Amino acid sequence: MSNRSGILIVILAIALLVGIFTYYQDRNRRFDWDESSWLKRAYGETSDQPYGTLALYRLLENTHTGKTFTKIQRSLLRELPLDSSGQSSYVFIGAAMFLDSLANQQLLRFVAQGNTALIASKKMPPSLLQTLYGTGCDGTMPADFEKKEALVANFQIKNSEALDTFQLSYVVQNQAQPYDWLYFDAPFLCAVPDLEIGGYLNDSLVNFIRFKHGKGRFLLMSTPIVFTNYSLLRPGSMSYISEILAGLQPGNMFWDAASQAPAQDQMEAANPLTYILRQPALAWAWYLLVILSVLWVFFRGKRRQRIIPILTQNENSSYEFIRTIAHLHFKKRNYRGQCGIHMRLFLAQVRERYGFSVMFDPAFQLPKTDEAFFTRLALVSEVPAADIRAIFIQYSNTQQYEPNEMMMLSLHAAMEKFWKAAR
Repeated sequence: MSNRSGILIVILAIALLVGIFTYYQDRNRRFDWDESSWLKRAYGETSDQPYGTLALYRLLENTHTGKTFTKIQRSLLRELPLDSSGQSSYVFIGAAMFLDSLANQQLLRFVAQGNTALIASKKMPPSLLQTLYGTGCDGTMPADFEKKEALVANFQIKNSEALDTFQLSYVVQNQAQPYDWLYFDAPFLCAVPDLEIGGYLNDSLVNFIRFKHGKGRFLLMSTPIVFTNYSLLRPGSMSYISEILAGLQPGNMFWDAASQAPAQDQMEAANPLTYILRQPALAWAWYLLVILSVLWVFFRGKRRQRIIPILTQNENSSYEFIRTIAHLHFKKRNYRGQCGIHMRLFLAQVRERYGFSVMFDPAFQLPKTDEAFFTRLALVSEVPAADIRAIFIQYSNTQQYEPNEMMMLSLHAAMEKFWKAAR
């Protein structure tokens, strides 16, 4: 076994041990406390993790018994019907929402029929905002929410009979962490007819708004974290969430699981290398792999065999011989001899390609041909018999008379014409 193979085996063994250690360490972790973990379905309706929405999904499913409860899984355009009764509701809970132009128009038509849409997202789709807000306030279109970092947030519904506020913290491993709480700033609170402020964050920051669209209403929230499994277990959460859900219609309900999309910060979190570096065991394995790779390149990357000598290119001596003979012929002006060589090469190619053998008259050095030969060669080669006959006539002239350079070139051109037209 070579040294290089031994090093590769060591590297693979170390990687395997680190993988086994990480696997068993992850198995011991019961909960995933990463609210931005889009790959692990944060805000997913099937996730029982702290920041999944399984509890809310089942709550809505159980409270709509007798009505149709539909989970949209593939396409908003195909699975969200235009309910003209005005008694249906649409719900989206997620970190970011993506709508293409067709899905955006379908949602707007659904609400315009008199239905209600509840959208709780940290990032609203630009296509929807552009339709709802038009040119915005003084030409300022709303885009991203404003944020305020705090350890604890107080939530309250405006004009609610329940005076108690609902407190919530972003928790990791049961420890409160600073969190960017999002709220609607000025561009979101104007330029929409009949806009109502539905709730506040920390007494003065708006996180819940309602406004009409056609015959229906949009309910928008900037803090989807209040709908997660962990939030529903906090004291006072059910009364707060019940106030929000009271704005939904009592009829059919559509839960949108198809429009979930990672926001920009979540896309960075979804990067495999980012995830690896956030896990201590995987991070050390990555650093070890990089260090070993650098050491291998430094110590084993050099050439370990002698340099292969440069071999000279093989020369074609036959080509040089032909060039020398041709040069001698031209130098002595032996045009008759060159014409004879041309004719013998021509007849050899005819014999090889078409199977016609032509004998030479030794007395006159002329090929023995007749009209039958010209006719048969014309049929198989599809070259006119007159052109074939012209070749032999020109060759006969070079043998009966003293040829010059022009006669030799004409004979060569006639032969080239034959081969270009031959089949």
